[in-house]
Amino acid sequence: MRLFFVMQNLYPVWGGAEKSMDTLIQHLSHKGHSVDWMCENNKQDVEPKLDILMKDIDIIITQLNWIPYATQLAEKYNKKCVVFVRSYENLCRVVFSDPKFHAECKQECTGCPHKVSPYESGGLAFRKADLIISNSKWMQHFLMEHHKLKSEIVYPFIDFAEYQLVGPRTHEYIAMNQLSYAKGADIFCEIAKALPNYKFKIVGNKGWMPSFSLPKNVKYVGFQTPEEIYSNVWLWLNPARWEEPFGRTNIEAQVAGIPVISTAYQTAVRDETVKDKVTGHLIKDIRNIRDWRRQIWKISQDQSKYIKNVEEIDLSRFEVEQNLNRLTTLLEGLQ
Repeated sequence: MRLFFVMQNLYPVWGGAEKSMDTLIQHLSHKGHSVDWMCENNKQDVEPKLDILMKDIDIIITQLNWIPYATQLAEKYNKKCVVFVRSYENLCRVVFSDPKFHAECKQECTGCPHKVSPYESGGLAFRKADLIISNSKWMQHFLMEHHKLKSEIVYPFIDFAEYQLVGPRTHEYIAMNQLSYAKGADIFCEIAKALPNYKFKIVGNKGWMPSFSLPKNVKYVGFQTPEEIYSNVWLWLNPARWEEPFGRTNIEAQVAGIPVISTAYQTAVRDETVKDKVTGHLIKDIRNIRDWRRQIWKISQDQSKYIKNVEEIDLSRFEVEQNLNRLTTLLEGLQ
C-alpha cells in the first residue's frame, strides 16, 4: 500500500499522538509499505507537489486538528481517508477557548451547547471519512453515544522495545506526564505537598494550567527520552481530570517495570490499562489526596510485589505488532 499521512503535528514528535504515528510509520515502512507525509513542518514544500504525489496514493491517514483538511484532500483526489480519533478538538467548540470547562465536563457531549454538529466543518469531516479509528473502548463508546459515529478500535502504536530499559535504574522520583490541568498536574502538586519527603517530577509538554507555583519537591523537566523519563522513577501517577482518550504513559511505565496509580477514568477501567490492586491502583475521587497518599504508601511498603506483578502482566494487546496487524487488515478492506 502507498499511504499519505496528513496531520498538523507529526515531526518533530512532541506528544503521544505524534509518537504513535511516528512508530506506525516506521513499522509500515519496515514491512515494505510506501509512506509519505505532510505536516506543518514541511507543508510549504509538499503542498505544491500534491497533484503529482496523489496519483499513486492509496489511502490518506489523519488525526487531530487537520482532520477537515485531510478529508477535503481525500475528496478532491478521490482517495480513501482514515481518521484516527485521539482527542476531542473536532467535536467540541471550546477545547481551546475554554480548556477549564473541557477538562471538567467529562466529555458528556449530548445536550451540550458546545457540541459540534454533524453539519459543521469538524463534524462533517468525520462523516466524510471511510474509516474512523478509536484508540480505546471508551473512545469508541463516546463517538457512538454522543456523535453517532461508528469506529473500529486500534490501540496506540507502542514499541515495547523502547521502554524495556536495560541500563542502570534508580528509585528517585514519583512522576507524571504533562504539565496541564486536564492531566491533573495541580492534583499531582497537592499530592507532592502532602508527601514532602518524596521527590516528584513532571515530564512532557505544557498544556493549559491556572496560575500556580510548583512545590519545592516537584520539578518540571520537559521532554525526555524514554530512558531519561523512566530510569529514575519508581512510581507513575496519572491523575487525569478529564476522560483521557487513552493515556499511553500508563502502559509505557508498566513496560518499564513501574507500578501505576491512576484516576479511574473510563479507558483505565474499560481497557484495563492499569490492573487495580495488582499493577497499581485506581483512584475514584481525584481530589481525595488522602487516598492518593494511602495508595502510594501501600506500593512503597511492598515495591517488590508490585514490580513482580508489572513484569508478569500480559500487556501484549497494546504492543505495536498486534495493533499494526489489526490496522493493516482494516486498511486492506478499504481497497
